[in-house]
Amino acid sequence: LNLRSVTATDADRSMVALLSVYSGVSNVPPAVVDTEEETKEGEEKEDETSKQGMYVETEIDLLAKQQFQAKTDWVVSLGAYEMVRGDQKDFTCGPWKFGISVLEVTNVDSVM
Repeated sequence: LNLRSVTATDADRSMVALLSVYSGVSNVPPAVVDTEEETKEGEEKEDETSKQGMYVETEIDLLAKQQFQAKTDWVVSLGAYEMVRGDQKDFTCGPWKFGISVLEVTNVDSVM
């Protein structure tokens, strides 16, 4: 989930860094320009993200969102049966048989 999962490893982060260099996709937030406030010479100006504690999306974040949306669109196009059965794991415990399925989407409204 864009390296925010507890299962993301240092190897995952290294691969994203390498791929971002090869692809030209930046992982640096765009510069925020504030024309109203001018800084005195020699003073370093605080950017908007540190002043307001806001997160600014990078190109990698936007690309990840687009990929997750494409996956959601694809999953929804499968239909109800295939959505549930696509990643279902079946188990047997004594006389009981059951399955567990996980469905990851970016927008639950499109699934419901």
